[in-house]
Amino acid sequence: MKRVFKVAGVAAAVIVLLAAAGLFFLTRGLEEGAELVVEDIDFSQKEDGSYLGSIEFYRWNNEVEVIIKNGKVSEIIANDQPREKQDDAIRELTDSVIEGQSTQVEVVSGATVTSKTYLKAIENAMK
Repeated sequence: MKRVFKVAGVAAAVIVLLAAAGLFFLTRGLEEGAELVVEDIDFSQKEDGSYLGSIEFYRWNNEVEVIIKNGKVSEIIANDQPREKQDDAIRELTDSVIEGQSTQVEVVSGATVTSKTYLKAIENAMK
């Protein structure tokens, strides 16, 4: 009977440690990410073509392809995910950038750091 309690205690301790490690991993970089500054880009100054940009920021590793046609952003592709797996937040964000022709757009509620890291990847593509 004592052995059962020991095994249960060890199992509970392992579960608590794994949960704590997971929580640490998931919250790492949230404050810094919320403070990321994204520069505005004058897309009209860029030649037509395809530009690649990326960012590695804690657990956010994003890569985008920005397509410029006639001095305007015509498409933004998140290369780090298959198109069918891109969530609504990424589509909403890239649609806002294309519509406004600016990286100075509202971040997607509930996806602040994801939004800012994608915007930084777009900015990096234009450098």
